[in-house]
Amino acid sequence: LWEDAREALAAVKWTQGQHWYDYTVDMYERDFGPEGRHVRHERTWSRTGASETPFRAMPAESLAALGYIVGNDVSGRTFYAPDANVLLGDTFLETHCFTAREGKDADSGFVGLAFAPTPGRALPDIRGVLWVSRRTARLRNLEYRYVQVPYGLPENQFGGHLDFMRLQNGAWIVLRWAIRMPVMTKMVDPTGRMTPHYSVEGYHESGGQVSAIRSPRGALP
Repeated sequence: LWEDAREALAAVKWTQGQHWYDYTVDMYERDFGPEGRHVRHERTWSRTGASETPFRAMPAESLAALGYIVGNDVSGRTFYAPDANVLLGDTFLETHCFTAREGKDADSGFVGLAFAPTPGRALPDIRGVLWVSRRTARLRNLEYRYVQVPYGLPENQFGGHLDFMRLQNGAWIVLRWAIRMPVMTKMVDPTGRMTPHYSVEGYHESGGQVSAIRSPRGALP
């Protein structure tokens, strides 16, 4: 399973470094209420031009050292997502355990390579699944959720996904992605009798999709 996923991820990484493509990327930001279903606000825009990659993560070594949720009340909190470079790195393999998972329902016909932080790792991290087609052995997507979340927030309530696509010329790209983060409010007891805690007031989601790609030879599907 890892070899099948690794082949596609390595191709994504290679494609990102070639600087051959112009991307048209449709981006969005959405704000949801506390139930996470109804959109309160939405902003969309597109960008076109040469780009190394439409999606890039923090270096794997920094994620291993700092965790996937970084910041505080003063500086703000940043939620980081993995990309092909992170998943391929030795650091990710050393800090996560892997198991196989059978696909069910919407994932029927796929087999998953699930991962979770190694025992004893206390920093904010991610658990997730790389889904591989049982018939073609092609990587479909990555789903992940944040775990070991600070501030007493519930785990597995927010995370994201990356969908991969193989082009006709053999190159691989991240076709679409999304990351959902909580919007938190600090609750303080004016009497000082209760310890301050956080509540989730809503969710903010950022994402995008590559809608067109052009190489020096013309458009690609």
